[in-house]
Amino acid sequence: MENSYVDNFLKEIRHLTLSAGKLRAGGPAGSRRSKERGISLDFHGHREYLPGDDIRRVDWKAYARTGNFYVREFTAERQMHVSIILDNSASMDFGSPNKWRLAQTAALGLGYIALQQGDILSLRAINHRAQTLLDRGRGKDSFPKLLRQIRDLKPAGGTALDALVQPASKGFGMTVLISDLFGAGLPEALDYLCSGGREVAVLHLLSPQETEPGYGEELKLVDKETGETRLVYLDQATRELYREKARQFTANCRNICHRRNVRYVLGGTDTAPVTLVAAAAGLRQ
Repeated sequence: MENSYVDNFLKEIRHLTLSAGKLRAGGPAGSRRSKERGISLDFHGHREYLPGDDIRRVDWKAYARTGNFYVREFTAERQMHVSIILDNSASMDFGSPNKWRLAQTAALGLGYIALQQGDILSLRAINHRAQTLLDRGRGKDSFPKLLRQIRDLKPAGGTALDALVQPASKGFGMTVLISDLFGAGLPEALDYLCSGGREVAVLHLLSPQETEPGYGEELKLVDKETGETRLVYLDQATRELYREKARQFTANCRNICHRRNVRYVLGGTDTAPVTLVAAAAGLRQ
């Protein structure tokens, strides 16, 4: 990650702010605004009425002016703990554009935003094991360490998502997993991450070559995590079968996330990093 690339990317995301929908009162005071409601909270603004909203929160004056139903929202300042989990298994170093470069960029962007707005930041890496690279960093002074850790981290080894089943952040905050999800243990990992009452999001990165392979040629497929090789001739029928298997894989990952109220974002590596960062973390632009 060259300095010029990092500088340009940070300029693109400076207008974004992290927005966790499940934030609740009880965290330490800080710059974060949670969606807690009560007489002591500040008025934040309006949004359109949705089925299931408390009718008592409808702003009838706004309805009289516009003829549309809006509800009042209130906010309270809270500092949250943002935890980023970055998959650095060997399979992430693949594709054009490259998955690993995009994963690094997304992790850096999320961390930068969290530190800029005064939140607490942790960074973990996961391949065949989980390791902590930054533990509860605070303030802009933690950014150089974040950048160094992400730059120095190399993709290697297999993927064992269930290695995340270990002491995790609890309570007030957000966890974002950035991975291609090529490994066992996603349900177990998400069950554990969600058990702390945090908002959890998954940024699922895949390259165009993994979702839309060419055909009419013989390919040598290499499993980057095991070294196993296989020769495959991709005729039209084989290509369609592959595409269906890829759709089933992503649909299964999506369903695993949705059953646990985890935000799932499928991102191709040909997508702008700022777009994926905003979608993964529920950012306001």
